[in-house]
Amino acid sequence: MEQSIEHRDKRGNLVIIRPICNHDVAPLREFHDELSEETVENRWFYNYSFGLRTDPKRLLHQCTNTEKGFALVALVEGKLSGIGRAFFSEPQGCIAHVAFTIRDIDQSFGIGTILLSELTSIIIERKRNEKKRRITIIAEVLRTNKKMVGLFQKQGFTLLCRGYDDTLHVEKSLSI
Repeated sequence: MEQSIEHRDKRGNLVIIRPICNHDVAPLREFHDELSEETVENRWFYNYSFGLRTDPKRLLHQCTNTEKGFALVALVEGKLSGIGRAFFSEPQGCIAHVAFTIRDIDQSFGIGTILLSELTSIIIERKRNEKKRRITIIAEVLRTNKKMVGLFQKQGFTLLCRGYDDTLHVEKSLSI
């Protein structure tokens, strides 16, 4: 994805999905400032401090490191509302890890579903260009994060309990 794609959320608001870029560092700091402790814990599985989440070097790396993956931002009415990342692992790169966060005020309006859909589309496109036949998309989710668990279930992901911690492993294998 080199350009922006427009969607509408459940409220009818314009949602623009585009690749993250260098000028997103300041909006990312503001985005992280607006996340509740619950949202932070749901995303990173612990209360990741604001200072660490918004370290300028980390944010710049997040915006520019595309060696093994990519990141997208969701803008709602022009304001950064979400960020989604995907990276490829395993020697053949047939496993894609996804993670995304939506700011609290915009949760439950379909923006996470939109981000997951766009992440998936890019993953499929990249792997198709590499002549891959299958890709498995995976994520880790806290069992208590009912919104995210429901989102993955609605998108056809399989939920796997590991039994030894508070996370669920979700995955979806696709023929491409």
